[in-house]
Amino acid sequence: MKTFLIKAFLAFTMTVSILTATITAAAPLTVTLSPAMPPLSFVNSAGEADGLLVDFWKEWGEQADREIIFKLQSWCNTISDTVAGKSDIHSGLFYSEKRARQLLFADYIFPMEAALFAPNKLIEDNKIDLQKYSCGLVKGGFGKEFISRRYPYTHLTIFNSIADLFEAVREGRISLFLMDYPVGIWQLEKMGLADSFGCYKKLYKRNLYPAVSKNNPGLIKVINLNMAAIPYKKKKTIISKWLSVPTTSQHHRTIAGVLAGLVFVLMVIFHRNEIKTMAQTVKNKFSA
Repeated sequence: MKTFLIKAFLAFTMTVSILTATITAAAPLTVTLSPAMPPLSFVNSAGEADGLLVDFWKEWGEQADREIIFKLQSWCNTISDTVAGKSDIHSGLFYSEKRARQLLFADYIFPMEAALFAPNKLIEDNKIDLQKYSCGLVKGGFGKEFISRRYPYTHLTIFNSIADLFEAVREGRISLFLMDYPVGIWQLEKMGLADSFGCYKKLYKRNLYPAVSKNNPGLIKVINLNMAAIPYKKKKTIISKWLSVPTTSQHHRTIAGVLAGLVFVLMVIFHRNEIKTMAQTVKNKFSA
């Protein structure tokens, strides 16, 4: 009788553990992102989260069989929210030592370029002195760390949001601003400033990483596993869809197309070992 009770208890314990694990695995994940960074993330005309990162995390959710809940908030809050564990995953940001002290980073999503934008007249005259003009930046972005380190004498004007920064651009209160290249191009087109402003030069290229709270290290493995499971063709489709920026300027269309192609090539290069492994697996499967 004693043996039977022990076995019954063990069976009950295992059943509860399995059910608990199933419930936990099926729990929705909250991904936080900014609503003001098209084409990466924004709110569409239907009032829903949209953009490259939104499509990426929807696809990731399909691979992981997990429901994704998008939490839209200011850029600074996306970081603080993730640090505090109020959101499960930050949709994507640049790595820095400062951020690494508060966050854990997963494998990168794709490379992103940041550029210095300026009035076309200054670009044509090639008379841009970073010590002469104030450079606009969005609060909480990696750009401040970069400019402060590489161009320490540049006067910086920090804005709370991209909307505030571009309002200053429209009103002529700032001449230069640093921003992720596709976001800058998209916003200039949206605000009708593409004929008067343009990209002066690319300043850096860095990988965009998902991040989680330091209190949730187990989620990193889940993110990486299902990120690797997304087909390359699907990744290319998502990137091409959003980095082919809608514009009336053929010049900008060409740049955006080239950028999308370069991003995909870089993804293939950086993940070449995974591609070889997958190819070998497929070859062995059909050879058997």
